Parts: sequence; structure tokens; C-alpha cells
Amino acid sequence: MLTFKAIDVETANEDRASICQIGVVAVVEGRIHDQWSTLVDPCMPFAPMNIAIHGIREADVKGQPTLGRLWSGLCQRLEGSYVVSHSGFDRQAFEQAADCHRLPSLDAMWVDSQQVAKFAWPEYERWSVKWLARKLHIPLDHHDALEDARAAAEIVIRASQQSRMDIGEWWARFGLSGNPETVGDLMKRNVNPNGVLRGQRVVFAGALSTTRRVAIDMAANAGMTVARTVSRSTTMLVVGSSSGGGSDERERASKLIRQGVKIEIFSESEFRELVS
Repeated sequence: MLTFKAIDVETANEDRASICQIGVVAVVEGRIHDQWSTLVDPCMPFAPMNIAIHGIREADVKGQPTLGRLWSGLCQRLEGSYVVSHSGFDRQAFEQAADCHRLPSLDAMWVDSQQVAKFAWPEYERWSVKWLARKLHIPLDHHDALEDARAAAEIVIRASQQSRMDIGEWWARFGLSGNPETVGDLMKRNVNPNGVLRGQRVVFAGALSTTRRVAIDMAANAGMTVARTVSRSTTMLVVGSSSGGGSDERERASKLIRQGVKIEIFSESEFRELVS
């Protein structure tokens, strides 16, 4: 069954936690059923480069709800659902914003529509939402959150028609390790209070040689708390030794380290030695 939510966000500056607009599109049995969007006061300054991209200014969000006020309603819309975003940017923005504002994690099953498109149309030369919208004749006013969310939804709908796959099959391929547990279930592993690394907060990035389930269990047994994305509270980043991914989290960790935040970066093999 092709039932899911597609989401897109715009940000006020280079910090992905600075969400200033959210768009959500609900797809029910392969058809767009509902659309919703809102401006958000990010409680952060707007950067000229971001304004040039989406046209949203500080004056536009004055008096608009903060993410804290919106969070409960967003969780009701999205939790327990398959959530589509084009690339990992929007998922990371939600995770970093939740961490920044000390909000509970959003428990959803994320699917990357860019990866879906690459699987459905490997012959294409690009897979950006703008390029795909033009190629697939999807109307798009790019960098409006609702428009981009609708385009991501349409891309998955058409890729599913092309490949005869439903959203569960897409998630099995491009979700968290194809694991039937949700991200939230994995993160809620019981942490060993007597573990040798108790108090550490770790993030796993990139392709691991093992499953995320095993890596998270190893961390929890060692007393570590596992987070989805790098933030100021992160103390350790583990980058997969297999090829692919991890560059965004490494870049964010490096930036925070330059700002004086103490984060250690380990390879997967170094992490294994540490927990053993």
C-alpha cells in the first residue's frame, strides 16, 4: 500500500536546526490526500544566502509559532508513519532542531526519495528534486516547503508505479538498515548504567559493516546513549569503515570541534576496540 507522508523544510541559516518553514503532504493509497504548511519562528537570525534561496525573511516569521509550539501537532501528524524527504537534509533538520530545543525525538520511518529515484531511474544523470520535477513534468515552485514536499511525494508515487514497489519495500531498501524496528525503538535500548563508557553520547554515521541494531546494542551495553545526529551534546562520532555516507555528520562534528565542543571521531574498528 502506498500510504506515507512527505515533508520538506526551509532553514533560516546554515544551522539545520533553524527551521523557518515546514510543508507536509499526506499520500493515501497512491494519491495526494492532504497538504499542510506553516511558517516557523526559528528564534535564530536569518542569513542573506538562505533568504536569497527561499525568500523568507525575519519579518515574515514574526508572530509565527515556534517549533516548540508546533511539535506536538507535528508528532501527531508524522509519528508511526513512513515519512519521505528528498535527501537526508530534512530528517537531519528535524533531529537537530529537536535536540536544540530539547524536544522529544520524532518516531517515524524515514525514506529518502532521492535514493528511491536513483533506484527507479538509474539512467538519469541527476536526481535533485528540481531536475526530477522537470524530467517527470511535476509542477514545482522550488524552495517552497510545501511545493518541495509535494514534488517528493509525486516522485515516490511515480517511482512506485515504475518499479511496482510499495512504501514498505522502499523503506526496507533505504530506511534504517532495512530493520523492522523504527528509529525510535532502536534508540530506546536499555543503557547499561555500569558500562565503561557511561555518560558518552555517540552518533553513528555512514555505512557500517554491521547493522545499526548491532552497533546500537554494543553502545548501550557499554553505557553509551545513542543519538541520531551530531549536536553540541555529542561526545563521540563513529564513521563507518564501509564506503558511503557520513560526510554531513563528520562536517558538522568538525565545525563544532572548531567552536570548542569536545567531540572525538572514531572509525568503526576503533569503536569496536573501545567497547570491547
